Amino acid sequence: MSLDPSASGAPELEAEFSRLFWATRREHNRLKKKATTNDPAYRSAISFAKSHAWKWAEDLIEASKFECAGEYEIALTKLVECEVEVPNRHQGFVLFMHATALAGQKKWAEAIHNFRKAITMPGADKIGGMWNNLGGAYYCKGEWAEAINAYFHALNTPGYDTPAIAWNNLGNTYAAKGDLEESIKAYQNSLDTPGNESPGLSLFGLARIFQIKGQWSEAIKHYRMALDTPGYKEAAHAWYGLAAAASLMKRSMLIRRP
Repeated sequence: MSLDPSASGAPELEAEFSRLFWATRREHNRLKKKATTNDPAYRSAISFAKSHAWKWAEDLIEASKFECAGEYEIALTKLVECEVEVPNRHQGFVLFMHATALAGQKKWAEAIHNFRKAITMPGADKIGGMWNNLGGAYYCKGEWAEAINAYFHALNTPGYDTPAIAWNNLGNTYAAKGDLEESIKAYQNSLDTPGNESPGLSLFGLARIFQIKGQWSEAIKHYRMALDTPGYKEAAHAWYGLAAAASLMKRSMLIRRP
């Protein structure tokens, strides 16, 4: 690890790299395996890194691309290669990337360890997002209370810019825990959050809860609302749920007939 606090340049340059890194990270998350070296955020970040001869920064950006594409071993190799040269100010990036790659490999305990270390790093960026990712790792381990705690930490982090995601994740967690009423509240909070970019996820979540509760009309309505949401990517699941809810509603009506 670099011990020179000025190793990556002046504070304004470090701040600019942080901005470019997270912009590239969002691009990688959106494009997944379709990400290329010609994507605009990627090119801007790599150009900035090259202009300052920051090879470690190039490796971090490359690691992000591989991790979001599901190439976890390559991402981890890139991180190991560059972590010694990464300045202290940006070690949180390394820990965060380690954690996300390990989560991709379903190594939840190791991912949790690295997320927690990343959150506590001095000067760490995007703390709210890290808490949200930590919650996801606990969710996948089936540790509902820890997941809920992490998601609320995300929501309570000043400047956290994707609260709708954390509310939706809380809805999923409460549903898995069997607390259906809290699940409904969390999904509704997600839908009520300004700037929610993925309302279809919470609409689908609500549909599932109403289906579990035997409220077929509400389930059908919310499946249809999810399907009508622009950009909704889980249409196959929603169509399946819609068909199941319609069938169950029809069956229940037949059973009630004298």
